[in-house]
Amino acid sequence: MSTFPSDVRYALRTLTRQPGFALVAIVTMALGIGANTAIFGVVNAVLLKPLPYTEPDRVVMLWSHWINWSKTWVSPPELDDYQRQARGLEHVGAFQYTSFNLTGSGDPLRVRAAQVQPALFAALGARPVAGRLFTAEEDRPGRDHVVVLAEGLWREQFGGDRGIIGRAISLDGAPYTVLGVLAAALRLPIDYASRATTQVWVPLALGPTDPQERGNHGLFALGRLAPGSSLDQAQAEMDTITRGFQSAFPKQYDREFGVTIVRAADEVFGAIRPALLLLLCAVGAVLLIACTNVANLLLARSEARQKEIAIRTVLGASRARLLRQLVTEAIVLSSAGGLAGIGLAYGLVRALVAIDPLRIPRAQSIAIDGAHPLVGVDIEEPVARGLLDGEVARGREIVAPSEMGNLGAVVGRQLDTAINRSGVDDDDLVDHRLERRQAGFKNPLFVANDQRSREGRGSSLHTASAVSVRCWPNRSRCGSRPRPCRRW
Repeated sequence: MSTFPSDVRYALRTLTRQPGFALVAIVTMALGIGANTAIFGVVNAVLLKPLPYTEPDRVVMLWSHWINWSKTWVSPPELDDYQRQARGLEHVGAFQYTSFNLTGSGDPLRVRAAQVQPALFAALGARPVAGRLFTAEEDRPGRDHVVVLAEGLWREQFGGDRGIIGRAISLDGAPYTVLGVLAAALRLPIDYASRATTQVWVPLALGPTDPQERGNHGLFALGRLAPGSSLDQAQAEMDTITRGFQSAFPKQYDREFGVTIVRAADEVFGAIRPALLLLLCAVGAVLLIACTNVANLLLARSEARQKEIAIRTVLGASRARLLRQLVTEAIVLSSAGGLAGIGLAYGLVRALVAIDPLRIPRAQSIAIDGAHPLVGVDIEEPVARGLLDGEVARGREIVAPSEMGNLGAVVGRQLDTAINRSGVDDDDLVDHRLERRQAGFKNPLFVANDQRSREGRGSSLHTASAVSVRCWPNRSRCGSRPRPCRRW
């Protein structure tokens, strides 16, 4: 670790001497990392984060279907039958939308309202952040002038004042008593498709229904799978119930009438899920291409560094020291690419939320928060590995691990590789001396001497055992007569 700062400085100097290579590598990594981080941010916010319900996999929507209508609403008599007969579902309730003029608390404001049955809160697992929710007794005509505020409206219009609970506010000129406040995150499944936010919740107050009047289909229906009941079991039960409708009311139901149960997650994300997954696979392929391109760049660059690495090896740099320097260079380069990629991801997410070409549900919640830069670092790992593969492969050509046990073989291989790759002329002879420590020897130390050998063209290798050999670069003769050069 003591040499790490100097390794970083050397890596920076090396990269600044080749700005074209550094720029291409950084831009390539930034594109791969930035695109993956941005799209993963979208997938995480839209598909991976669960809906704000208790056990969201059990929340379902109920849709009627006819010969000419594949997806439509339910009527009040049908809703009563579902609530009484369905055993595979619980907390089945209806809702619809309206709007009110909110007055008496600053400037008049048009607010979106959801008229719901109390069973809906139980189906969603909703809990108030203040006050309470309305009950079945308050979901009756004449007793329904109560309201639950959404947290956003409560904070913006009433300043988050808890004293508003129990007081009356004016909706369309009529007084409604505020019972409580619901969390801002709670939204009905239909809200995600309409891009609207429910600001107030009031009772639906249907009142008594005539079982014979089944033509008024205008209610959204939502329920919850009963414990131990699967979606297929609930669907089979609903098919049995709707076949009873066809027998009891043949003039009001055609032979194709039925009810389709859809999970809330499929209702919200069903149309966009394939497109997002396909997009995630596409940017994953972009990252793989970026890894390959950067690895190829490093391999090409390493060819130009053979002379440098060979000389450093001859001068005594150990294999571990060389690899440490190469790893440091890879870390510096990949870190620069990762930081640029995260910056690009922030810009892509902002543009995607602003343009929203796919009309993505929960688009406003898409963000690169504190956890997402870690995603960029995780994605950066294969890129860094590709960099290291290109650099370390060159290090292995100089000293193979299997040769470290034989000092003479290692030294001979290093010297032969260094002299041949460095392009030394036949007349440029260097006297290489190897001095071994008598105890605790770990790495060879090469001392280069520019003094020409007086014995003719050649170079001497002196070891601790005083063994001397002459060798000419790029020639197959040793000593004074031609013969195959024996490697040390």
